Amino acid sequence: MNSPKIFIILSTLILTFGCSVNTDHKTYYLDSANGSDTNSGTSPENAWQTLAKISSAGFEPGDKILLKKGQIFHGSFSLDEKDTGTDELPIHIGTYGGADFTEPIIKSGDGFAITLQNCSWVNISGLVLQGAGRKTGNTSSGLILEQCSNIMIDSVRVSGYQKHGVDVFSSENIRISHVKAFDNGKTGIRAGGERTPGTADFPSRNIYIGYSDTYDNAGDPTIMDNHSGSGIIVNYTDSAVIEYCTAYNNGWDMPRKGNGPVGIWAHDANNVTIQYCIAYNNEAPHGAWDGGGFDFDGGITNSVMQYNYSYDNNGVGYGLFQYEGTTVWENNILRFNISYNDGDGRDFAGMYIWMAEPDKDLLRNCQIYNNVIVNELGYALKYAIGDKGIPNDPPGFEFYNNVFISRDEPIDGIYSKSLFSHNAWWRLENQAILKKPDKNGLYADPGIVMPGPDNYRITDPSLLKSLDVFRLTDNSPAKGKGLRIPDNGGRNFHGDPLADVPNIGIE
Repeated sequence: MNSPKIFIILSTLILTFGCSVNTDHKTYYLDSANGSDTNSGTSPENAWQTLAKISSAGFEPGDKILLKKGQIFHGSFSLDEKDTGTDELPIHIGTYGGADFTEPIIKSGDGFAITLQNCSWVNISGLVLQGAGRKTGNTSSGLILEQCSNIMIDSVRVSGYQKHGVDVFSSENIRISHVKAFDNGKTGIRAGGERTPGTADFPSRNIYIGYSDTYDNAGDPTIMDNHSGSGIIVNYTDSAVIEYCTAYNNGWDMPRKGNGPVGIWAHDANNVTIQYCIAYNNEAPHGAWDGGGFDFDGGITNSVMQYNYSYDNNGVGYGLFQYEGTTVWENNILRFNISYNDGDGRDFAGMYIWMAEPDKDLLRNCQIYNNVIVNELGYALKYAIGDKGIPNDPPGFEFYNNVFISRDEPIDGIYSKSLFSHNAWWRLENQAILKKPDKNGLYADPGIVMPGPDNYRITDPSLLKSLDVFRLTDNSPAKGKGLRIPDNGGRNFHGDPLADVPNIGIE
């Protein structure tokens, strides 16, 4: 059994932002009501008034730029390579004023709110960015990082932009946390860039996205030839972590009828970890594809999806997809994830495997173990038919210790090149298993705690470990019937150490 070499970045080690004291740095204040751009800006009594003053000024390591709480600032501002901090003395953009005041709001109208280009060591926190609306005038993204390094974005709310709420382009060592990106068009948070055709380069590196919520990013009304309306996307990136994030109610107003959005996903990237996230109620419009929870899409390599929860998505819960014309998809792991009633009966399933060019075997080598896939609407696991009408039968897919429960067949499609061992298979209707792909499988009710009407709908990732449903019951026949997997992460869905004799399912 192959065990891909996975390098998981520890989120706490991605970036270290210094906090040394520098007696030479300056603090600049902005007050839209009482300031003036002719002031020095170096005290609240001599504050600047407009965001344009930030763009025209130059800043040194350790400088602070503070916007007054409770105020609205119209327009936008940009920093460039002249505005660069250091490891110990980053430039900080934040707020001042009493705790009783709300965060300052930047209303940027039809354009962007903040752009950092060729900057290093800049921290941004505590701001609200508002565009004119994805359908009512705005044509840009809210917060744009382009060719930057060592940037920290924390506690920012961004909405009303036609493109991305936060857009990280060709940058490295970027940390995004506690961001709320909503009511945008193309994506809530996007990190990556564009790849030079015919190459396998990664313009972005070391991206962290954590503790952030992306919702109601409904679609870009101007994009008619590609997807829009996703929560979080990482692409063209080497090394990324997405954790403790939510994506919900995205994608419902994408204008095209082709490939569509997903809650949280990655494509054309290496060493991506998606963990402890929740995706629910994402969708694609009628006649379009996708609208699912999570997705490792074309060109993903050496990546892990673990401890996530997907439910009630219009599309598939966990998509393993390979689109035409990209680099190979291989050596990935999905473990200790849950899908419940994903697929919405649209010939999708809890987990879905699809490649556009199945004759080329560019989708290959994946370990899938200790997941629970329950679909009362259709299939649990489905192998699709490719665009050329050839069945998808990717090589090197290995399934261990999973629970597959479904209304229809637990598995559908052609899967002769896949390996199944010690999985549990159960059909809710007729309680008859017509296909038995697993010589060592459990073909009986695995005895999990099935959800009720509302007790499965958790929305806070911090509650995942205490989720009571989908556990094994005390008398479950799946207890102690699993296969020991080397390099299995060491802990189950609920954070407990794994037993020497493993269970089938998430425990």
